[in-house]
Parts: sequence; structure tokens; C-alpha cells
Amino acid sequence: MIVSFFTSNTMKIQFITIAAISLLAAGCGKKQDGNATDPQPVKICTATPASDGSQLVFPGKVVSDDKVYTAFKVAGRIASLNVKEGDKVKAGQVIGRLDDTDYRVALDAAQAEYNSVRSEAERIIALYNENATTSAAYDKATYGLQQITAKLQHASNQLDDTRLIASTGGEVKTILRHAGEVVGAGTPVLEIVDDSTPLVEIKMPATAFARLGDFSDFSCAFDAYPGKVYPLKMYAEQSVANANQLYTVKFAFAGTDAARPGIGMSTTVTLQSADADNDSTLQTQWTIPSTALTGDVGDDNTYIFTVSADSTLLKVPVTVVKLTREGDAIVTGPTPLGNVDIVAAGAGKLRDGMKVAPISPASASNVGNQL
Repeated sequence: MIVSFFTSNTMKIQFITIAAISLLAAGCGKKQDGNATDPQPVKICTATPASDGSQLVFPGKVVSDDKVYTAFKVAGRIASLNVKEGDKVKAGQVIGRLDDTDYRVALDAAQAEYNSVRSEAERIIALYNENATTSAAYDKATYGLQQITAKLQHASNQLDDTRLIASTGGEVKTILRHAGEVVGAGTPVLEIVDDSTPLVEIKMPATAFARLGDFSDFSCAFDAYPGKVYPLKMYAEQSVANANQLYTVKFAFAGTDAARPGIGMSTTVTLQSADADNDSTLQTQWTIPSTALTGDVGDDNTYIFTVSADSTLLKVPVTVVKLTREGDAIVTGPTPLGNVDIVAAGAGKLRDGMKVAPISPASASNVGNQL
């Protein structure tokens, strides 16, 4: 009886254990299958129009169209510089000097040689006028006098070239060499920018540069001059992009306002189309979070994901016009983004056609969805 009792209990324990393991395995398998099919939650947002396509805005900078690197014409040690960075200079102003000791010695030697040759030449010329010497001696004396005169002039010019003279008026932007340094002839010593004709320079992507002819009104504004708008006119454009695939466009100030911003000041340039309603090539610019961008941001392979009504992702290519300091991106694209749900972050882990579970942004008046 005892043996039968233990045998019966052992079988019951084994049965219960096997049943528990089976239920656990079934539960785990069901949970894993659920994770594999559950849509991935994503945070969504909506784009806001940055412009209606008739207007483009770019950051810009005031630059000078004329800058000169000033250098000594002769070599030597810089004895003094009479200016500092930021000083205003006039064309022809002496702004520095070399140690001229050696050049003065060379001029004194040339002067002494000149006096000797001139004295001898004058004697021979006088004899020739009296028919007391040959024409060959006369020619030799004449050419010798011309040669030593040129040598004396060269020595005098080199002494004068120990002065550094501003070839143009403007502002000293950068001092490249300082007093005490030895420089060669033509070595840049300082940079002068002509601030009499300032220009406004912007960099724009290819999509905007291709439509530059669509815009006719240009203006700029400065934080330092609140409420004031400066009219601009087209000055020059470079049809070759830089390493970042941006094109350089320069504008000149169109007005006669004497209080113009200084070289180097940052500005915001606005390009306005005269007839946007009849121009189908103009695209609306949209403001979206920069975290919504994925791909090679800034290149042709930049895109975002939009969410359709059935929560399916759609890959949409966009062109980045600029990134703002607030963490947003201003973009254009072939697809209108108005009233369209956009994946706000984490787009790099998603793929086209994926099902997602959109998470609407939190309400500003209902933090934490407690109401």
C-alpha cells in the first residue's frame, strides 16, 4: 500500500509539471508572435508652411567685393607698422616701414659711383665738342653715364620701397606680419578691404539656384537694425557649386541710405517673386523638425516618412533649404505636406510601406494626458 501511494503521488507530480511547462511554452510563443506583428509606435507631427513658394529666405553676410593683400616691394626686416586691425586707411597712406639701413648704404654707393662716372663723362663730352677725342670715346662716356644714372635711380627706388603704402582705401581686416619679422618681396603683410561698396552674399542649394530667375524683388534685414529693410539688386552669381553643393549669389544695396551695415555683419535675405500665382514652378517651403529628416541630409538622398490614413509609411524625398537654430528644417519637395502626418523622429529605423502606430503630440493644455 505504501509503495502504491508514493507511485501514485509521483505520477501526479510529473503530470502537473509537464502540464505547467506546456502552458508556459504556449504562453511564451504567443507573446513572441504578438511582438512580431504589433505595429511600431512612432511620434508624428505636421508641417507648417514657411512660405507659399513666392518667397525664399536665406542667411547672408555683408562682404567686400574688393580686398587687397598689401606687401613690400623689397625684402627686409619690418621696422614698424603704423596701423592695427580695424583701422581705416586711405589710398597712398604710409602704413609701415622696413629697416632701410642696407638700402641707404646701397644708395650712397650708387651716388658716389654716379658722381665719378658723371665727372669723367662730362670731361670726355667737352673734349669731343672741341674735336679733341674720338666718337668712340664719346659714345662710351655717354652710355656709361646713362647706365650709372639708371643704377642710381634703382637704388633710390628701392629705398622708397622700404615704405609700405596702402594701394586702396578701406579697413585693415587682418595683419599677417608684425614688426621684427623678416619678409621677402611680395610677402603679404596685411589685408585691406574696401568698405565703400559692401555686398550681401548668400549660399543657396541647386533647387533654389535653378529658380533664381523667378524672383525679381530682393531685400535684407539685420538684427542690429530692427524694423528696417534694405532693398537689394542682383550683383553677381557663381554657376559653379562649392564642396557642399551650394551656389554663391551676391547682391548690392539698391538704396542710398548712408547708414549701411558694416563688412562681416550677418543678415537675412528675402527673395520675392513678382507673380507667384501664375508660376507653377514655385514650390512651397515647409517647416518640420530636423529630427524628421533621414538619409544623406543635405544631399539629393534626403527624405522623410509620411503616415497615410491606414497607418502605412510612405517615403517622400525632400530638399533641405536650411536648418534653423531652433532645431527645425525648412524643406521643399514634390509632395505637398499640408495637413499630412509626418514621422517626427526615428525615421532612420523605418522603411517604406511599414505599418506603424502613430502617437499624436502631447497637448500643451493637457500635459501627460491627465484630462
